[in-house]
Amino acid sequence: MSNRVILVDVLMPRIRKADFASRLEELQSLISTYGNFEVISTYQKRHTTNYRTYIGPGKAETLFKEALEKDVDFIIINNAMKPAQIWNLQEMFEDYKATYIEKHEAGDIDYLARISRNKKIDIWDRVDLILKIFEKHASTSEANLEIELAKLNHMGPRIYGMGNMLSKQGGGVGTRGGGKSNTEMMRLHLKKQEQKILEQLLQCKKNKEVQRNNRTKKGLKTVAIVGYTNAGKSHTLLALTGKEVYIADQLFATLDTRVGNLFLPDLNKVCLVSDTIGFIQDLPPDLINSFRSTLEETIYSDLILHVIDISDEKYEKKIRVVMEILKGLKIKQEIVFVFNKIDNVKTKMEFNFLKKDILEKYSEFNPMFISAKEKTGIDELVKFIESRIE
Repeated sequence: MSNRVILVDVLMPRIRKADFASRLEELQSLISTYGNFEVISTYQKRHTTNYRTYIGPGKAETLFKEALEKDVDFIIINNAMKPAQIWNLQEMFEDYKATYIEKHEAGDIDYLARISRNKKIDIWDRVDLILKIFEKHASTSEANLEIELAKLNHMGPRIYGMGNMLSKQGGGVGTRGGGKSNTEMMRLHLKKQEQKILEQLLQCKKNKEVQRNNRTKKGLKTVAIVGYTNAGKSHTLLALTGKEVYIADQLFATLDTRVGNLFLPDLNKVCLVSDTIGFIQDLPPDLINSFRSTLEETIYSDLILHVIDISDEKYEKKIRVVMEILKGLKIKQEIVFVFNKIDNVKTKMEFNFLKKDILEKYSEFNPMFISAKEKTGIDELVKFIESRIE
C-alpha cells in the first residue's frame, strides 16, 4: 500500500517563473525515486519564509485540513528547513488534529471523515527526502556511515526539541531543575554518536590514502566522473571500463564510489576511472561535507570528466550547479565537459546547432560528445584521456 503525500514548494520572490515548474518536477522525480508514494496534491507559492514554521501558520492550517480529510501520511516541503521549523510544524499538526477531532465529535462539522486520534503525519523537508533515498541506495559501510553523520547533523536538533518537551513536563527520574537536563543528555548522546562515526570515517580515509599512495608508486593515474544526477555517469563508466554497475533512469541511482580499469592502447597502460554520487540543486553544504570521504576519489583524481545530458533542456543550469559544488570542494584539476546522450537529440540539425553553440560557449572545457549507451564517441574520449594522462 502506497503512502499518500502532499508536496509543498515555497518559492522565494527572486526565483524566476521559468524555474517554478522545474523545481516541482525535480521534487516529483525524487518522490518517484524513493517510491511507494501517491501524490495527492501539490502547492507552490511565492512567499517569504516564516521564522517559526517556514510556510506560515495560515498555510499550515490549510495543509493540515486537507491532509486529515484525504488521509495523507506525509507532507514534504521542497526546501531545506531548520530543524526547529519542522519540529514546530509537527507540534502544530498535533494541536490542530486534536481541535478538529473535538469539533467533529461535537457535530460542528459533518464533512470530515472519521479520524483516528493516533493518526500521524510526518513532515519532511527536501533534505529528509534525499537522505531517505541515500539510505535506500547505499551499499557500502562507508556510505552508510556518511548517511548516519548527515542525519545526525540534519535531524539531531529535532531530538533536542524532544528534550525541551520533556522538560516542560516537570521533574522526574534523572532530571535536574524541572527536567532541564533531558536536552543536555540527548545532545551529549548525539555528540558521542557523531564522534564515533567520525572516527570510523577517519579510518576509511586512512585506508584510501594508503590505496592512493600505492597507486602513485605504481604510476597509476585516476580519472573521476562527476555530473548532475541521472546525466549518464554510470553508463559512461560502463562504456569506458566495461565495469558492470547498477544503472537506472532515476535520481541518485549511484551513491557509493565504483572504480573500473580503463586500458589506454596508445600508451599501453591502464588508468582508473571512478564514478560516485550525482549532484543536485540546493544540496546544503553540510550534506556535501558529510559525503566528503566518498568524494575524495574526485578530489584527488588527475582528470575530471563532467558528464552532461545534452538532451536535457535545463543542461546549462545543471552545469552551473555541478561547477558550484566542485568549486566548494576546491577542485583544481582539469575539468572536461562530456556531453552525453547525443542519441536522444531529436534531429541531426538540432545536434549540429547544439554542438556549435556548446563549442563556442564552453571551449575552455574541451567539450566532447558521446552516447555512452550506444558507445558513440567513446574512442575519441579515450584518445583525449590518453593525451591528458600522458
